[in-house]
Amino acid sequence: MTKICPICGYRNKDFVEYCEKCLFNLEEVDELNVEAQEEGIEDIGEGIGIYCPNGHWNPPDAKFCQVCGIPLHEKESQDEFLVPPEEAGEEGRVIKNFKLTNRDNEFVIELSMYEGKVKEYLVGRKSGKNVPDIDLSGIKGAELVSRRHAKIILDGNTGEIFIMDIGSTNGTYLNGKKLPPNEKVKLKDGDEIILGKTLKFLLEEM
Repeated sequence: MTKICPICGYRNKDFVEYCEKCLFNLEEVDELNVEAQEEGIEDIGEGIGIYCPNGHWNPPDAKFCQVCGIPLHEKESQDEFLVPPEEAGEEGRVIKNFKLTNRDNEFVIELSMYEGKVKEYLVGRKSGKNVPDIDLSGIKGAELVSRRHAKIILDGNTGEIFIMDIGSTNGTYLNGKKLPPNEKVKLKDGDEIILGKTLKFLLEEM
């Protein structure tokens, strides 16, 4: 069993007490596990909680994902707790996992690629009720990120991941080179992505 940090989403070894990435006290996750046992919930796996559409674990009372900020819908039944998307079978089999890390803000985005499916994630800043799939609002350096800045595309047919600037004001840069708007560009492990000139992410295949 792994311990998923509810703050940064990092998958820790089961015996660690503090998150190996952000030092969050993982005893709180253990306490949730104990509560689940006392309530007779079996197969708690990685801890009672809810998962956002990007697969990040959150405490059961969370209203927004603590990793990527996506609003979370309330869960109606016990069956909807505990199981990450890749295990629930709703999307299919996960063939690759990726992580985008902004080290300045200790901000991590995890993305899963599903076999035979093409998934697109809108990256930007929320405006009113319009919230992008990956909301960068409030992060230091995101001031120059457009509300609809870029798309990240995971192609489960080819096993490839792409980024596409969608006409942002301040541009999207890949390894120092500005990308042309509305053109898909293939990404690889270790690529550096800069959004709006200042917000830097490193892509890692997990």
